[in-house]
Amino acid sequence: MEGKKPSTGSSRKLGREELAAVLDRLPVGVFVLDATGQAVFANTMAKQVLGRGVAADTTAHMLAETYDAHVAGSDELYPTERMPVVRALTGETSRVDDMEIRRPDRTVPMRVWGAPIYDGEGRVAYAVAAFEDVSEVRQAEGARREADERFRVAFDNAPIGMALQALDGHFAQANRAMCTLTGYSGPELLGMTFQEVTHADDVDADSEFLGRLLAGELSSYQMEKRYVRPSGEVRWALLSRSLVRTSTGKPVHFVTQAEDITERRQAQEELAHQAFHDPLTGLANRALLLDRLQHGLDRIGRHDATLAVFYLDLDNLKMINDTLGHEGGDEALIGVAKALRSSARAEDTVARVGGDEFVVVFENLDDAAVSMVSQRMEHALAQVEVGTSRMSVGASIGIARASASENTADGLLRQADAAMYAVKLSRRAAVNDA
Repeated sequence: MEGKKPSTGSSRKLGREELAAVLDRLPVGVFVLDATGQAVFANTMAKQVLGRGVAADTTAHMLAETYDAHVAGSDELYPTERMPVVRALTGETSRVDDMEIRRPDRTVPMRVWGAPIYDGEGRVAYAVAAFEDVSEVRQAEGARREADERFRVAFDNAPIGMALQALDGHFAQANRAMCTLTGYSGPELLGMTFQEVTHADDVDADSEFLGRLLAGELSSYQMEKRYVRPSGEVRWALLSRSLVRTSTGKPVHFVTQAEDITERRQAQEELAHQAFHDPLTGLANRALLLDRLQHGLDRIGRHDATLAVFYLDLDNLKMINDTLGHEGGDEALIGVAKALRSSARAEDTVARVGGDEFVVVFENLDDAAVSMVSQRMEHALAQVEVGTSRMSVGASIGIARASASENTADGLLRQADAAMYAVKLSRRAAVNDA
């Protein structure tokens, strides 16, 4: 006897009570009108959201008054013709996000969908509204808007430059301080890359750091760099940059902060200049001279090179001071500094090492060039500018030369000083013999 085959017929349809039980388990409110617009069903969640179930004799045109439905944020009752469940009676499927229910305990913002249910002949048999309480969503949106607004205000009014930049370096957003720093307006910056506003000498270093950020070698970096304004003015900034990534590690954009440190840099450079330069003439002082001398000697050790040191002592500074006063003497010293600079090359070092003592360091001068330089110095000193006039300033010049790395800076300077003193003594002897 053959076994009975399993049934292949359609599943049993749910009865009214079973369907109601299913709808009651849904996490959204369900509200049903029949074809005449009469309210016939509200599930448990609908009753919780609305604050009540299906009221007796509730029809479509009474829904707003019955459930105190309003246009969100206003005192206007929600228009019946805009309600999704009413629109569903005409066969329309729709959704609205601007409805709220005013209950005694609280106001409930809702998101509502409406859809028709048709009978076997294609006519609308029921209109169904599904809705949910979006209070938490609205609160989250409000909190996000507040956070966004706080960020915007903080971003726009930050005392240092701030910018969001795309991965290709384009500015996506820039605050007022960044615009002030770079000299470009917000709209102008949004069409530019950081490379276009960065000093040419700083682009490579900045780009290398960016590459390391993208490669994951760094989480952030900081550097001092220069921005070039449209006028050509250069501004120094302390740059801090980090990379924002998604939760999966995908790069999104760069966050850049730039503090204008131009005045601080200028102050530091001024202090450094004062530490290594004579305050009256602006020439190198003894400390810088010895450093330059040592570098020159180091180069001699690595290359076939020479170094010549000219030590000058002015012969008639006391007479100038007695004649013109100390202010005139200072002007004469400044004039001597200009004259010596004019006798030297840009790469040479001119220094003032005492009240009336100067040193000039030359590299790679042969004997003929040494003689020529001495003559050029004497010629320049013969027409020193003092105020609006010119005068001749005599000097005793001693020369020391180095061609081996065993010389020291101090030792070479002493040799030149001794040579200068020997010249001075010989001049005095010549004067006495005459």
